[in-house]
Formats: sequence, C-alpha cells, structure tokens
Amino acid sequence: MTEELVTFETAKLAKEKGFDEECHHSWEWYVVADRPYGPVAHQYTHIDIREFGEETFRMFKERPDLYEKVCGPHRNSDLPSILYARPTQALLERWLREKHGIMAGIFVVERMGKIIGFRRCVIQMDKVDRNAALPRNEYETVEVALEAALQEALKLLPDAMDCQ
Repeated sequence: MTEELVTFETAKLAKEKGFDEECHHSWEWYVVADRPYGPVAHQYTHIDIREFGEETFRMFKERPDLYEKVCGPHRNSDLPSILYARPTQALLERWLREKHGIMAGIFVVERMGKIIGFRRCVIQMDKVDRNAALPRNEYETVEVALEAALQEALKLLPDAMDCQ
C-alpha cells in the first residue's frame, strides 16, 4: 500500500496557489526537441540526469547546484518553472486545512446497502453553509474523488502572485 500522489494538474495548480511544502516527488513539463511533450513524473532520490527532458537537462548542465537541490527533498520555491513539487493527497489536504481553513474530502454514495461510488466535498471552515447543495458528481474510487476535491479547494485560493 502506498500513499496517493497528486496528478500533474493538481501539482501545477498547487504551485500556482503557493504550495511550498517539502516533497520527495515532482512533475516535469517534459520538452523534446524544443516542443512540449507533456508531464512526466520523477522521484528524486537517485535519479540520472539523463532521464529529464532536453530543456531541464540543459538547465541542470548549466547549473549543477540546482540539480543537487532537486535530487533531495525540495519545495516549489527551489524548482524552476517547468518542475512542480508533487505532494501526497494527504499532505496537500492538510496544507489546505491548516494554512487556508479549507477542508477537502469525500463521502460515500450508498444505495440499498451497497457502496456505489464517492463524491467530493469542499468546505471553507469560516463560511459553512448548511443549506448548500452537495455536488452530484460521483467517482469510482476514493482517490479520484479526493483528487477532484483537492482541485476544487485549490481553485478557491488566489494565485500566489496575487498575494505578494
């Protein structure tokens, strides 16, 4: 059993919203022949520099100090713009709750005594509305529902650049 890591979309959104906690995994926006290829996941413990995309490889060749920072536990503030710290869902949920007063979670959808799916739930603790309608989207797994809740919660925050 392993902890669920966030998707590329969630990691990118978290960086935009100011998430800067220590992580051991990252996403790279992979570039091949100066053309965007897409997101690639990395675990930076004993990684070969050649596993990175061309743009990142060039950057690390020019700045070995940056490569050393990235190969250990790192924060978004340590990373260049094409790399994104990749937290676990649990760490990101805790950051939202403790730093921003937003709870992101899930609840079970049950019919006739059987679990048929999951729904996301996002609550701003200072703005609880007991009459608010719950979302109707259903998800097949807890992890997918939580990922949707995390993305919804992050969208409630202003961009980090707007707060400076």
